Amino acid sequence: DPDALARFLRCAAGLGLVTWQRKTQTYKLAALGELLTTDHPFSQRAAAQLNGADYRYQPWGRLVEVLQQGSSRGISPTAAQGSLAYLADRPQQLAVFHRAMTDLSAGDNEALARAYDFGRFAHVIDVGCGEGTLLKSILREHPAATGTLFDLEATLPPLTAEDARAFAGRLRRQPGDFFQAVPAGADLYVMKNVIHNWPEARALQLLRTVRAALVADPADGAHKRLLIIEYVLTEGPSLAAWLDLNFLVLVDGRERTLDEYRALGARAGLVLTQAIATPIGRHI
Repeated sequence: DPDALARFLRCAAGLGLVTWQRKTQTYKLAALGELLTTDHPFSQRAAAQLNGADYRYQPWGRLVEVLQQGSSRGISPTAAQGSLAYLADRPQQLAVFHRAMTDLSAGDNEALARAYDFGRFAHVIDVGCGEGTLLKSILREHPAATGTLFDLEATLPPLTAEDARAFAGRLRRQPGDFFQAVPAGADLYVMKNVIHNWPEARALQLLRTVRAALVADPADGAHKRLLIIEYVLTEGPSLAAWLDLNFLVLVDGRERTLDEYRALGARAGLVLTQAIATPIGRHI
């Protein structure tokens, strides 16, 4: 409806998404609005579609109920089993989810691959890898390393001819459920944006599963590491605080302080040895 659309576009202009062209009496996308196009190198289109989807948008309308019961169970449809299980029989929404996760990492993975000395590890397993963009960045930055993508079969991307050319056999894929078992034999295990998706009991279960893989061969376990890559909560307002609330509302998950990570790791038999701030705001 032209009248309703014009009223909407006036508000979109107030948000900086479009600008009014007085000469032509038309609206034009502003730089911020161009992020909503598919072909922008840092497109946020899929992220906007993801956060506008009913299953993510509607639970925020019941925020007071979430705060009253301290959990989003029974309020958010993804709280009980996680987003991927909920989307398993919703292929279009699942595709948007994966596209959004990849787009939101654009530029981040290269910075992460340079922020840590991955080169001293021969074999890296990316636990809950999604579309695998982080591990690919690590292998590009560290050509002596090999890597394994580990996630649910429905989530794991196929290895393409381009992957074969770029990594020459250094990249493998292995499907599995990280709550059941994680492959042993790697020197380094990486989890980016994984722990925050789960309630405390499930997060603890996941860490214990990874620990079992770390100590599967006691002879060489001392030099093995698990990297958790997440935002860290600090005093005062921050992006991490908003993400923390978002994960509470959507999946009953949470962001954590360093002390909370230390305590959670200790319960799983792990020791926090180092916390590295990166240029993109996340910690390793």
